[in-house]
Amino acid sequence: MNALFNFTTKCIFDPIALTLAVSNGDREEVKLLLSKGADPNASLPLVGFTPLMEASRQGNVEIAGLLLDKGADPNRTKQEGWTALMAATNNGRYGTVDILLQKGANPDMQAHGGWSALMAAVYKHHDEVALRIIQAGATPHLQDENHTNAILLATATNEQDRVVEALLERVEDPSQLDLQDSDGETVLIFACKNRNLKLVKQLLSMKANPNLCNNLGETPVLIATKWGDTEIVQELLDNYADPNMGNTHPLMVAINLGRKEIAKLLVDRGANIYKEHEGGVLAFEMAELRNFTDLAKRLNPQQVATRTPRDVLRLTIKSMATVQKHLSLGPLMFVKTDDKKGWRLPGFLQHMFQRTHVQ
Repeated sequence: MNALFNFTTKCIFDPIALTLAVSNGDREEVKLLLSKGADPNASLPLVGFTPLMEASRQGNVEIAGLLLDKGADPNRTKQEGWTALMAATNNGRYGTVDILLQKGANPDMQAHGGWSALMAAVYKHHDEVALRIIQAGATPHLQDENHTNAILLATATNEQDRVVEALLERVEDPSQLDLQDSDGETVLIFACKNRNLKLVKQLLSMKANPNLCNNLGETPVLIATKWGDTEIVQELLDNYADPNMGNTHPLMVAINLGRKEIAKLLVDRGANIYKEHEGGVLAFEMAELRNFTDLAKRLNPQQVATRTPRDVLRLTIKSMATVQKHLSLGPLMFVKTDDKKGWRLPGFLQHMFQRTHVQ
């Protein structure tokens, strides 16, 4: 009976005593407990937390070294699958990250959900820690359950240039650049959203696919067009981006937002000038409304030449209804007169009506 009690007591209290000593940073107590036979791999009941995880979390390099020298396993996991390396990384503890990697910690181990030490370092912006883990051979395209990876996390913020560069150096296959997260984003899409021309050029030189859409139907060309980044659009088109892909036609977006140079560029590269926008508006019609007369004539010279002022007014109303997603033009076209005896055009359309000399 006493033997059973002693065994149970040792199992329960040894890890608690050792972990408490580590938590207090008491180096001498840790040494004493280890010399008395305390198990450096014993984990706390229920949670599975080990003394090495606590030392790593705190960044106590000396105590972590003592535990490792006594046989602590750097790859032991707690219930959620977290390791000592993850505990150190999550808290930006470069010193304990370094010693753990030297002692054989696996940088590619993943916790439940697929989170890795490298992902934690990148997500927390612990750049020096991330660079050390990359140096140790971490896989940059390892994905979690949401399909994100370290490269996607780093490029999303546009604030970690050194980390992105180090990660890209470890890319072995262009398909690794085309991995999409749960929102369908790619590293190239993030680069375009962040208006990072240098990174866009680098990714395209590495053969990243410029025609992948995210879940919103946005392509790199469409995103760059929205931002008005002519150089990025040019770079994408030079690398075989399709000017007609996207949930909205990039040419129509360029014209509607007044991106005249981008619109010309898209037309030069084969944008479909006959593709209808919502409501049946064509590219040359939108160009007319934006007063891009030269572009409108280029897109459809015959139609523009025969356009009457009344046609322009009708087109304006149709375009406004499209943009505002009106189901009926009645509320848009007419309002009650002040004397409530009839209906008239709203003021802004009366003005346009007069300008176009419609009788």
